[in-house]
Amino acid sequence: MEEPPKSRVLVVDDMMRNIQLISSLLYSLEVDVSFATSGQDALRAVEHAPPDLILLDVNMPQMNGFELCDRLKAEPRHRDIPVIFLTAQAQKQDLVRGFELGAADYVTKPFHAPELLSRVKTHLELARKREELKRLNQSLAQKVEHKTQELRQRNAELAEANAKLAVLDHAKNDFLLLLNHEMRTPLNTILSLAETLEVRLKETLKKDSLKPIYSAVERLGRMSEMAMLLTSLKAEGYRRHDSPFNLRSLAQVAYQSLAGEYAGKEIALRESFPEGPIDLHSDEQLAYQCLRIVLGNAFKFSPKGGSVELSASLKDRMAVVWVRDSGPGFSPKVMANLFDYFLTERIDHHSQGFGLGLATAHLIMKTLQGKIQLDNPPGGGAQVRLCFPLAPPAAGQAPENP
Repeated sequence: MEEPPKSRVLVVDDMMRNIQLISSLLYSLEVDVSFATSGQDALRAVEHAPPDLILLDVNMPQMNGFELCDRLKAEPRHRDIPVIFLTAQAQKQDLVRGFELGAADYVTKPFHAPELLSRVKTHLELARKREELKRLNQSLAQKVEHKTQELRQRNAELAEANAKLAVLDHAKNDFLLLLNHEMRTPLNTILSLAETLEVRLKETLKKDSLKPIYSAVERLGRMSEMAMLLTSLKAEGYRRHDSPFNLRSLAQVAYQSLAGEYAGKEIALRESFPEGPIDLHSDEQLAYQCLRIVLGNAFKFSPKGGSVELSASLKDRMAVVWVRDSGPGFSPKVMANLFDYFLTERIDHHSQGFGLGLATAHLIMKTLQGKIQLDNPPGGGAQVRLCFPLAPPAAGQAPENP
């Protein structure tokens, strides 16, 4: 390990014998000693090789110690060099003047060797500590600057990524609007042609032979409406229309609207509601759309002869509705990308459509200041939990976890 360099001490005195005496005393401290016999010589010496400590005689011709100290402290490069005055004058006003000029200490003549050595050693140690602290501060400043540059770079990258996401999000909304607009006209045409065929070929067509056409048109129509609702909710321009309604009655209406559509699957409904009405004050149309989406998924992904469980409870000023199907459950991919309305996955669950249903339900519950949670309960199937506030929370109040 490399030894640290020796400390440098500059002795300034116009009397050579004093310089020799001090040099011999400092020998025991193992320091490098240099000297100057005048103020001008001392300034040149400090400029050439700045010392760690200056022992400065006060009474010198031409430029005394006070003047020299004043000039040293006026120079930014040298102002931190500690100065110990050597003086035969121990008068209070001289000491005060020396400290006012920036002196670190003083020693009176004639010298008392232990005192001189102790003061020199102390101030050299303080000088070393100051230098270490200075280097540490510089190192920390460099690290802070480096980290600051890294943060600036990352913030710039994040801002760029956010800007790209905003563009993509806008493109998604534009696509959904375009989807709705472009689907409406051909759907109306198909529906009109199907109705015309049904009238003109009534005697020759088999019963329900046009039903697949009507079902497809109805499904695409709902998809178009969902796209419009999703776009409206994402644009944060939707205005709620709150009114009192009974959640149980609304859930039963949503179920009945789906029962005919999925009659061929022979799905059994298991219903469990608390006694009495569950009265909410919220946007009834949005709540209905959400219930229909979630129940529709449960019907769609339950096997023929399966069951759908619809239950509710009241807890902590929240009405909680559970919808559980008997299908394959949510896949890991769906669970990892909840409510992504462009998630496509070619497996049983959520294999049809663009994933608009769950994304729309999520935005509806957010608009209603409620929550939606998905999980795969023990025993199979998929479960969706909808948490509706019994009354609209105050502005800025987050819904509680039931």
